Amino acid sequence: MENKRALLTLFGGRAFLPIALLVLHEKPALVVPISSEQSQRHLPQLQQAIRKFQTGSEIQSRFEAPKHIDAFEVQEIQDLCEKVIAQYPDMEWIVDITSGTSLMSLGAYRNVAKRKLHLSNAGTSTPLALGLSHSLVSHKMIVSSI
Repeated sequence: MENKRALLTLFGGRAFLPIALLVLHEKPALVVPISSEQSQRHLPQLQQAIRKFQTGSEIQSRFEAPKHIDAFEVQEIQDLCEKVIAQYPDMEWIVDITSGTSLMSLGAYRNVAKRKLHLSNAGTSTPLALGLSHSLVSHKMIVSSI
């Protein structure tokens, strides 16, 4: 069975471990880190951390990093999230907001709300208005079309 999971992660350059652990747990086929200009230079270390955690795993995530964004422009962040998710409409998207700025998180959240997607928490579907699912590893939104 083909892996149809993808991880869109907001990357502020400060936390490799939560993202790498989320990749290890969720096993996405695709990882798309959205980063600020300042954190763009740390993307190779993030990719290295993910590869290290996936050593010996049957899943090796593809890593696609779009051009950096302005971490304080909510609309730019929202637009990039929309563009990335639209490129792979058949994927089940996990949106990780752990390492982004508050405004990056808001942009990602607004994109998910705009698409009228539902959050999935432990196999149940709940309306987006209830907020983010919470995990010990990170804050994430698992999104899928209704």
